[in-house]
Amino acid sequence: MTDRMLGAIELGGTKTRVAIGTHDGRIVKDAVFPTGMPDACFATVRQFFADNPVSAIGIGAFGPITVEPG
Repeated sequence: MTDRMLGAIELGGTKTRVAIGTHDGRIVKDAVFPTGMPDACFATVRQFFADNPVSAIGIGAFGPITVEPG
């Protein structure tokens, strides 16, 4: 299990940060970009994790998040 990467997404009002790291807390790669319109923002998030596969992702956000089951 220690060789699997974990992902993180922090959604802020002005910027979004994405990262991958190890189970022991070491950040391997990260990126920061402006939080724009949802479709564009999540396209960037999806591309980051397509290029950097992870076994799980945690999300932190300022404000409400609505999850659509599909």
